[in-house]
Amino acid sequence: METGYKVKQSKIIFILGCVSGIILFSFFFGFSIGMIVSVFVKDYTDEDKLGYVISSSICFCFSIVIIIILIYVIYIYINQVDVYMENKLVRKIKDKIVFELEYSQIKTIKEGYFTILIFCEQPIRKANGKKGPRTIIEQYSVKDKNRIKQIIGNSITYNLNN
Repeated sequence: METGYKVKQSKIIFILGCVSGIILFSFFFGFSIGMIVSVFVKDYTDEDKLGYVISSSICFCFSIVIIIILIYVIYIYINQVDVYMENKLVRKIKDKIVFELEYSQIKTIKEGYFTILIFCEQPIRKANGKKGPRTIIEQYSVKDKNRIKQIIGNSITYNLNN
């Protein structure tokens, strides 16, 4: 396999995402525990207790979902690598190829704050044969974004400004 420029997600965006996930988890988990404690400490009617227990269960479920999302984000950050080669982009998770995108399929590239958006002519074909999205949104460092634009720009001329 050809060698290319290997890129991982931006550390700053990863850290910000994890911190906000932990804050959300703490809020929902704390809220659910507070409601359960409130049911046992205060004297409520049966209907109020039922409402508190249901609300507490919903908040607890949200906190579990947030933990699952956090685990997925950490897994992807550790294992996903994008390899920008001379004529194509290869996305790998661990050593398994998720998809390959020829630069000739790219319609335009836009960039934002730590973000690069790649718009394709047709949906991306994944390695398992399924159709993927037409847009790739990925967060990279500023240095990596500039290098990626250089690599793709050397292949074919695109509108690479904003």
